[in-house]
Amino acid sequence: MHEFSLIEDLFDEVDRAVAGLGSRQIVEIGVTCGPLSGVEPALLQFAFDSLVGHRYGTCCRLNIDTVPM
Repeated sequence: MHEFSLIEDLFDEVDRAVAGLGSRQIVEIGVTCGPLSGVEPALLQFAFDSLVGHRYGTCCRLNIDTVPM
């Protein structure tokens, strides 16, 4: 299941994006998934839920926007 590595990479990108903003709490991360992305939204959510507590705490949520073909 490659969704775990995608979430870890996503966390790294979020960390880089907010690095210069000082100490802020991450409350929501948004991603868009389409049918050609090779990503199963339910598995992505599962991976996020499994890993988020170690990085940002339990108050952070993932917003997955799925787009049609």
